[in-house]
Amino acid sequence: MKIKRSKISFCIVCKNSLHELKHTLRQNITDSENYDGVDFIIVDHNSTDGTDYWIKETFEYINTGIIKYYKIAEPRIGYAGLLKNIAFKLSEADIICDLNPHEYIGPDFACYINEVFEFNKGAVFISSVTGTHVSSTKTYAKLCLSKKHFLLLKGFDEYINKACAVIADIINRLQLLHLKHELITNTQYQRHYLADTETINFDEKVTVHKLFINYQSSSVSGIIVLYTDNLYIKGTLVNKATVDSENHIYAYKKRETSFRYDIKEPGWETGTWKLTQNESIHFTPVYGDEYIFIQSYNQYSTLKDISNNIIYYNIMNPEVINDIAIFNAMFYSQLIMSNNLKREYKERNNFEFGKAIVSKNFKWELPITI
Repeated sequence: MKIKRSKISFCIVCKNSLHELKHTLRQNITDSENYDGVDFIIVDHNSTDGTDYWIKETFEYINTGIIKYYKIAEPRIGYAGLLKNIAFKLSEADIICDLNPHEYIGPDFACYINEVFEFNKGAVFISSVTGTHVSSTKTYAKLCLSKKHFLLLKGFDEYINKACAVIADIINRLQLLHLKHELITNTQYQRHYLADTETINFDEKVTVHKLFINYQSSSVSGIIVLYTDNLYIKGTLVNKATVDSENHIYAYKKRETSFRYDIKEPGWETGTWKLTQNESIHFTPVYGDEYIFIQSYNQYSTLKDISNNIIYYNIMNPEVINDIAIFNAMFYSQLIMSNNLKREYKERNNFEFGKAIVSKNFKWELPITI
């Protein structure tokens, strides 16, 4: 019996990903040539590296409809969930697949997708990761689902700010629909250009000015991060895998924790900071009274909380700074994802999601509101 061939869209959200697309896009189109009904939805989030010029000058596939290029006019800034929702809503296919700019789909991947969906009568989704929880800012996850189920879930969670957590979260919610989860195991469908390429960072980058740490125990440290835009965060970082390790109960009882690291209640203190005339740091929290920590440059660069006699030491190791930045970037995404899972939320966002104004195929004079 002849297998029905559904329309399939590969949705690529990109921002300054020209280098990766030059290696992957044409190959991915070639690998799909044996399957009629495939298109590539490219949603460009205000790239400045010439992505639009390259696609316009290089690809004849715009005219044939294999490539549909959209550039976002509004919003100028958006989390990964919103941007992926925009791309998925623009697709008119039956099956939509999230694809990172640096990913290869592999030969006849579209045929494989169609066979899986036909065999399971559409009650399935495909991915290369299992979902649950994520603790990394990197992901090479492919995800394919029906447009029907995407709309039923009201898309990716637009409050989650990291692409890896966005993918894991929607996988968790797809499983609540009792769909079969087809896990990609064939290595030819899991190739990438530059295996260490980080997932596109949809967020505006903020640079750490200084990091200060007050070591309290092997499991607990006070953290102050000063950013170059004069914002700061301050809190107590807890290693939940080792805290209270002297308690004998953990010798035989598994710890009930989803994440290794957490911020002690009441969470991050946030606000603005500035240098005083004597080089001390003046903190203005969003909630609470202003205060000053004394900055010293003796044997070590330190900040001293005079009222509590607590000293924070300036850490200049780039690996430690990067680890703290990664943790903070993932922290709120993990909380939202964990809450969605705990409360078994299927739908996220409000009635409207994936809202944007875009232009299609370089027709800047004809904006499209979605």
